[in-house]
Amino acid sequence: MTVVHRVQQGALLVAIAILAFFSVSGPHAFDTGELVAAAFMLGGSHPPGQPLHAIIGFAATLIPLGPAAFRVSLVSISGAVAAAALAGSFARRIAERLSDSPLPPSISTALPFAAGFAVLIAPPVLRQANRPEVYTLALSLFGVACLSLFDWASSERGKSGSLLAAAFAGGLAASLHPPHGLAAIGVGAAFAVTARRDLFRRPRVLASAAGACLSGLSVLVYLPIRAAAGAPMWGNPTSLAGFFDYVTGAAYQHNLGTGAGTFGDQLMEVARYLPYAAGAVPFFGLYALARFSRGAVVGQRRIVAALLGAAVLAVTGAMVTPIDPVIPDMVAYAGPAVFLVITVGAAGVALLPRPRWALVGLVGIATSLFALEAAPEAVRADAPVLDALGQSLTSAPPPRSLVIVTDDFTASTWTMERAVAGARPDVALFVSGLASSSWHWRTLASHAAFDGTPASGPGRDPWQRFTRGAMQLAAPMVPIVIETDEWSGGQGMLAGPYLVGDGRLRRAVLTGSTSERLAEHIARLAAEGPAGDEGVVHAIYRTYEVRRARRLALRRETGAASLALSRALIDPSPVELAALVAAHGAINPALIAPVVRKPG
Repeated sequence: MTVVHRVQQGALLVAIAILAFFSVSGPHAFDTGELVAAAFMLGGSHPPGQPLHAIIGFAATLIPLGPAAFRVSLVSISGAVAAAALAGSFARRIAERLSDSPLPPSISTALPFAAGFAVLIAPPVLRQANRPEVYTLALSLFGVACLSLFDWASSERGKSGSLLAAAFAGGLAASLHPPHGLAAIGVGAAFAVTARRDLFRRPRVLASAAGACLSGLSVLVYLPIRAAAGAPMWGNPTSLAGFFDYVTGAAYQHNLGTGAGTFGDQLMEVARYLPYAAGAVPFFGLYALARFSRGAVVGQRRIVAALLGAAVLAVTGAMVTPIDPVIPDMVAYAGPAVFLVITVGAAGVALLPRPRWALVGLVGIATSLFALEAAPEAVRADAPVLDALGQSLTSAPPPRSLVIVTDDFTASTWTMERAVAGARPDVALFVSGLASSSWHWRTLASHAAFDGTPASGPGRDPWQRFTRGAMQLAAPMVPIVIETDEWSGGQGMLAGPYLVGDGRLRRAVLTGSTSERLAEHIARLAAEGPAGDEGVVHAIYRTYEVRRARRLALRRETGAASLALSRALIDPSPVELAALVAAHGAINPALIAPVVRKPG
């Protein structure tokens, strides 16, 4: 083993150690808790079920190291580091294949480091790297598909084994996250059309590739098998119709967010985001590679055309949803495009005729200002305030109550805590966004107020009608705990982040409850801890605290309301402060003392 190989392995281990040190250890933003629960229980998560992540995540939970969320985060860490290693290897292989002479030792050494590091710190990768998610694992499989396609296309006779490996990896990626699989198909089409047109004259090879892709997708069979065994699922995949509804997300469009705009608008949005995510230098590398092909032989020109076409078609994965830079899940869709832009661009820079300029360009790729500026915030995935807030959410409801939740963080936290810690088996958890799903009603059957049969009440849409139906069934028997004011008009006893329905005490505050006692501790953690990626941790905390302040103000608890609002204002801007005070006119502005977060 050479010194360079040892340094490369050491760099990967350092990256793993840093990501693990700042990794998630409890409930976190968006759907991370749900993915932890699916891994811990060998169940299924939201569509398309992510069975491969559940299987690998379950293996990770067997590691006797840290809480369950941390163990499942190790899957994301491994995926991110693997994607970086694949990017470095791919970039060097491209440059070596296209160069007429051996690469200078300095370039051969620097190229994989630059490409790998740039991919690792790119926002679509680093923002998913140490929290429970599917994206980095899907990106590493996309990288395997790209590398295998390049080997297939650049060989003289076309290695069918490499093509089959690429198709299988693409199928696995699609089972994890369909847009990554779609991007892999786009890359495969680019290589087939430009470099290996003979594939279309070889129907057996083409059919074998399709079969390999389906073999990768066959991991979805896990869903009906585990559902039949009683594992928790986000649907009922035991029937053919239920299976297709599950893997296509047909029943959950209400929960999947808004779709992308027009094709042109979405394309412009992706085009604006890519230079920020990948940096400017890789695009210069793509241009340099295009100029390089002018003086190259036919075989080299075809490879360059395939690589440039692949970088363009990889954006197909990012075309299915808006690219909102604030939400890490949305920018992850651009991961395949960023991976190829950086990798192919780095190879183009390495092929510059002057090695000194090539080294400068590789340093520029590895030190993208946008990525480096965002990296310290993105890598701090640990959020003690969300851990404490999660405890408040699960401890506040009275025994045997019906708990109606709306926010993603609340639903995900409950799902994880019940699966991992067996928390609060006495309550009936009702997610209003799943109110119209019959399988969700069946999860309530163990509670005394329900038999698993859906019930409908008054409302403007199915979700509101079925939620009110659940409330009507529970009202005569058990307390109803509500997260948002939508379902009660703001009436009920205030208990931490919830309202507890009770007509006799509709404006009371349960000041002695566990959640109320935790409020000061949670506020301190918010003030002292990290704001989270794009401020998401503080945003989640602020949502609950401002909602609580409004409820306290309506109950004429002006001092407590002012204190709650001041806790929510962590490093507030004057505009934010004025807007919140105006929105909560019952609160005395003079009593508000904004919390200033401590440095670090």
